[in-house]
Amino acid sequence: MEQLIRLWQGSGLYNISPGQTFMLLIGLLLLFLAIKKKFEPLLLVPIGFGAILSNIPMAGLAESASYQAVYRAMTYESVIVEQYIKSNNLTDDAALKINFSMLPAAVQNSSNKKTADLVRAVRAALDDSLQYCENAHLCKEAYYQVKENDAEKSFELSEIARENSFSDGILYIFYVIGLSSGVFPLLIFMGVGAMTDFGPLLANPKTLLLGAAAQFGIFSTLLGAIALGFSSSEAAAIAIIGGADGPTAIYVTTKLAPHLLGAIAVSAYSYMALVPLIQPPIMKLLTTEEERQRVMTQLRPVSQSEKIIFPVLLLILVGLVLPEAAPLLGMFCFGTLLR
Repeated sequence: MEQLIRLWQGSGLYNISPGQTFMLLIGLLLLFLAIKKKFEPLLLVPIGFGAILSNIPMAGLAESASYQAVYRAMTYESVIVEQYIKSNNLTDDAALKINFSMLPAAVQNSSNKKTADLVRAVRAALDDSLQYCENAHLCKEAYYQVKENDAEKSFELSEIARENSFSDGILYIFYVIGLSSGVFPLLIFMGVGAMTDFGPLLANPKTLLLGAAAQFGIFSTLLGAIALGFSSSEAAAIAIIGGADGPTAIYVTTKLAPHLLGAIAVSAYSYMALVPLIQPPIMKLLTTEEERQRVMTQLRPVSQSEKIIFPVLLLILVGLVLPEAAPLLGMFCFGTLLR
């Protein structure tokens, strides 16, 4: 019976949180829209499947080895403390004063000595950083504060995780190598540049004003996000979604608000995938039937020299004015030049 209880406590059903349940449903919805409704399947299938993978409890696919070790330790600790309180019929006041380190060694080791050793090692590494943690979920914030601000403790946690056979999740590895470093957005932007034909723009430069006007959505979203209480960095990361460009949104978010990367990436790509559903009623509202039936005249042919000079000149001019935009714009112009 004890082994069945331990198996149940280590299952995903026992450890699932409301947030994970919600994100699993979001992942299923994205898969439904991509497969059944054919809304941008190349975008929504990997996003939806990734949302499901990263939110399976206890799998650790989207977590580092050190976080998995800390989460396992804190989960075990909370279970042991709760069992001790129930078995000794402690009052609420007395229960609030109990923590794992105060329990006898026999009680700490009662379910699993190896995990109890892990708890003690994690406690020793984090020291007073966990003194205000009431459960495994609340300890997540304390862990990330240590991870970001204390290199020595962070390294010690990584060693503890390695010694206890924890390993980085595959999605976490993708995140560190591709997203955290900014490599994936740059490569994607190079591909976008290679797919973009600037011929119509060069033939009719006045259409540049249409693209410039579209960016007003960025500024209105920025003001709205600030009004809702987001910081300036978070608001800027959210507002860049208004540019209707996923790689840009991801790249800016990794620089300004990395903790919002998941939410912003899903929001940006989901709304872009739904553009074919959103645009038609807006177009009908803002145009007459006669305007929609108007036939566009053929633009002048654009020479090869113009198409080569344009991305090079664009990169130099914008790069000199805004050096921060050089990595993203450079890859985009490089892709355009390859085209």
